[in-house]
Amino acid sequence: MAVRVPLIRFAEARRTITVATVALLGAVGVVATHPSAAVAARATPIQNSEIVAAARSAALGSHGGQCKVWAAGVIDTVLAAHGRGDRVGGWGTPGGAYYGAWQRAGGMRVSQAQVRPGDVVQIVNAAEKNSDFPAGALHSAIVVGLTGTPGTFVLRDSNWRGEESVFQHRLDPSGYARAHGSTAYYWRFGSVTPQVHGAEGLFWSTTGGVPISGDWDGDGRADIGVVVGNTFALALTTGKGTKTYRKISYGAGVGKSRVPITGDWNGDGVTDVGWQHGSAFRLLLLNENGKPYTYKLISFGRGVAHNDIPITGDWNGDGVTDIGYVRGGAFHLALVTKKGKARAYRTIKYGAGAAKGDLPITGDWNGDGRSDIGYRRGRVFTLGVSGHAALAAGRARDLRRITYGAAQLVRR
Repeated sequence: MAVRVPLIRFAEARRTITVATVALLGAVGVVATHPSAAVAARATPIQNSEIVAAARSAALGSHGGQCKVWAAGVIDTVLAAHGRGDRVGGWGTPGGAYYGAWQRAGGMRVSQAQVRPGDVVQIVNAAEKNSDFPAGALHSAIVVGLTGTPGTFVLRDSNWRGEESVFQHRLDPSGYARAHGSTAYYWRFGSVTPQVHGAEGLFWSTTGGVPISGDWDGDGRADIGVVVGNTFALALTTGKGTKTYRKISYGAGVGKSRVPITGDWNGDGVTDVGWQHGSAFRLLLLNENGKPYTYKLISFGRGVAHNDIPITGDWNGDGVTDIGYVRGGAFHLALVTKKGKARAYRTIKYGAGAAKGDLPITGDWNGDGRSDIGYRRGRVFTLGVSGHAALAAGRARDLRRITYGAAQLVRR
């Protein structure tokens, strides 16, 4: 959802400044409160893309006031739009206005390598991060894009040039902070949109079209595709390039905790598509007219909004793609029954989980006909074999580690 950020004025300590926030919230320079049961009951998941939209809704060059107050206003606007009761505090917040305020409002610390558009950058002196008046460099901003240089982001902020105006620029926050005696902290308030493929694919995170792969025509050759909105655009690989194959539209599309998935749901050798939303895995097939319909609707896990990352793979080697999810460092695998139910199969502890930067992947790494598990951390893909012995022990055995690609995805 695109959220406009209106302007109001309020007094913060002894001066009056302009801040981007919603009028109904009152001053953001107060201690953050916690949501009541009524507010929490109607709260809805936040996507990082909404924070980007809110930041971009403030015109470049417009008056934004102090950097922290402007960035806090962007976050408060999105929190309010989703029925969240927490707000980003100011002076007097336990833990400080430049660290504790983000934490108490529900922010989750992420590493520099994990930063995605919609995350908050807070530069502050590490030794005085819990102070309202820390020494050293001090700046707050919203990440609105990535660049081809790891650690350098496209930021939108206010008062970067000392003019209290909204500005957009590229910066390596960690490098800048180190050069000025401070530290860059990164905070996340929403979810990035993940995408998980079936047994032959990888897990990626993106703010644009979501890449997918699969054997769309059953010729034994892996093909490619992209999901934009609610449309799966599929292309066949020919050996000399690719050619457009088919477009499949279904559902509300990527975002709002909806994740595209792929797999061979009926074991016919052709890769199908589907969606995971909340706890539901919606597996789609095409009818004789090429129109998608729900083949099976299966409940398993709690969904992306609750930090469950969906995965698919053929866990038992029967030729039918099954489902699962990763929570923390545990892979929870389920077999799909003929009656369209999820039957818990195994739970395997492997890796440290998404919060530590591990993105799950699945594939048949050793060619035994069963999908194995693994994870990507930065540029390193760790492939684990989850055969019978590993499944019985509840742990996967490392097969190999491969370094490939950039530590971050490149976005424009």
